[in-house]
Amino acid sequence: MAVAALDAVDAGAVLAEINEDFLCCAICLERYSDPKILPCQHTFCEKCLVQLAEKGVADTLMCPTCNRSVKVPINDLQSNFFMSSLLDKIPEKLVAGTPKVCEFCEENEVTSICVECQQYSCTSCTRFKPHPGRDSVGMLATNACPQNCSLDNIPKQLIKGDTATFMVTTRDNQGKQVIPRQVVEARVTKPDGSSEDIKVQDNNDGTHTVMVHGEIDGKYKVSVTIDNQPIPGTPAQINVIKGLVKTIGKCGSGKGEYIVPIGVTMDKDSNIVTAERDIDNAQVVISDMNGHVIKRFSENMKHPQRIAVRPADGMVYVSDWDGLVVEKTNKDGHWIRKYTTDGEYIKSFGGFGSKQGQFKGPFCMALDNQGLLFVGDYDNDCIQVYNTDDEYMYSFKCSGKGDGQIYAPRGIAIDNDGYVYVANLHNKLQKFDRSGRFICRIDKNIDGLNITGGVEVTDDVPCRVVVVDCDNHCVKIFAQ
Repeated sequence: MAVAALDAVDAGAVLAEINEDFLCCAICLERYSDPKILPCQHTFCEKCLVQLAEKGVADTLMCPTCNRSVKVPINDLQSNFFMSSLLDKIPEKLVAGTPKVCEFCEENEVTSICVECQQYSCTSCTRFKPHPGRDSVGMLATNACPQNCSLDNIPKQLIKGDTATFMVTTRDNQGKQVIPRQVVEARVTKPDGSSEDIKVQDNNDGTHTVMVHGEIDGKYKVSVTIDNQPIPGTPAQINVIKGLVKTIGKCGSGKGEYIVPIGVTMDKDSNIVTAERDIDNAQVVISDMNGHVIKRFSENMKHPQRIAVRPADGMVYVSDWDGLVVEKTNKDGHWIRKYTTDGEYIKSFGGFGSKQGQFKGPFCMALDNQGLLFVGDYDNDCIQVYNTDDEYMYSFKCSGKGDGQIYAPRGIAIDNDGYVYVANLHNKLQKFDRSGRFICRIDKNIDGLNITGGVEVTDDVPCRVVVVDCDNHCVKIFAQ
């Protein structure tokens, strides 16, 4: 049960004036009952208008305030919802003035009023005496002191696309956490200069939840006010960042460590799944976005290669080759094997070569949401695209080491909008559309990305890009 403390100065006189000037009908001089608004914008009780119409000329009603004639049937007049709401907000009991004595013990001085049942109480009864039909008194609703309120859990930085949740704690002039009578409001100013109000969720315990979504990179300013007075610590600044935002793992064979991390994907819970190909540390590691290891396993693994699963039917595609350069490779390999979700072999396609539909190192694979298979062809410096019947369609054929060019692709991923992310061998993580048109480069030279491995994207909007950095023994995460 929420209880409001009374102000030092009795507001009864002010409320009585408001009641008389704004909440009383000019006909009956009583508080409005079912207020109806006339076309001339004057408001009266519905019952008063009915009685007035009975005394006047048939089908015509004269407004008692401005004497304009009204021919609209009273039943068709619009209700004054604003006035009805105001009547609810200012109960008649409040207008009568504040009693001096507690309505429970009938002895002590009144200090509070229940905002639910409008009963006046002293300090002792407010704290310890439940109201009739209620189990407990609950927290007080009182005037908060803006200077004693606080904004908590503010992150110093936020990854682009994420949402920050922080708390506003309201306190009275003695520093006690209270449910405020005043309005708590929040507003955010974005890096582009635009600003907007933020929804404030009242938790009914003296705290309010405020959420800020980092939709663009740069500095955000969050202002929180109580009755238009700013609370300490505002405006608070949050730096929304993109680019390299996290590095996971280091060189080693322990938990959360890698020697030759080679492949990466994301599971349905947006956890990072990394494959390591080192002969003495072959394993699959599942970790969350903060790098905490959830699970790792290595049974029957020798040299894990790339794998992709088509969501629509569960078909499994495995790149099958020895991983050696052209001069040393087994030219009888370089196939894509296709299996059912139960592991039943269906067929193979590809084979060693430079013709359409052949590979010189099918190093990486990804499937888009249309079921198309994209294969990174390592020594042919291209991305080959296959339809749902595993037939060759076209290639991203733009060999080279510059921006927008493909050189020894080692990782590939596709987001929900069909954009294709390709990691070249050295220091290049690039974005293309489904047809192969270059969009942009994701990393920068200063990020130190070197000898890339697998690539994966999150389901965020905009998505984050996760890439294995083999030479630096880690996984790097980029925000766009």
